[in-house]
Amino acid sequence: MTDEHSLAIPIPKKLLEQFAGCFFDRKNHFLAAVRQFGSPLYVLEPEVLKIRADQFQNAFDAVFPHTGYYYAMKSNNLPYVSRILLEKGFGLDVSSGVELQTALDLGAHDIVFSGPGKTDPELELAVVLGRRARAVS
Repeated sequence: MTDEHSLAIPIPKKLLEQFAGCFFDRKNHFLAAVRQFGSPLYVLEPEVLKIRADQFQNAFDAVFPHTGYYYAMKSNNLPYVSRILLEKGFGLDVSSGVELQTALDLGAHDIVFSGPGKTDPELELAVVLGRRARAVS
């Protein structure tokens, strides 16, 4: 029998510092926000999101040029997040009529309408949108 921790692969310190170091460097900023607004607290830093989006795209483009990138709105349906990623060239992956309408309201032109359980009106809207939205399940 093995200890579950013996199977863990440690993250190299340099990689961990590259990914999370900036958060530790600004811990006082985050702790002040928690004191002011309470916890749990979700903090969105638009510039960090833009940098991470660029890093994500660059990592894949290096191996798979001409790749399309899609943000799944179900992971965080705050329209501001989607707007930032649209500006960075991402398409949107939506799974409900509400998300589809939000994507349209944001001006998205590359939408994947995924998942099961679509209503007839939602499917009809996807057909009307043509190449702007593709329905898949």
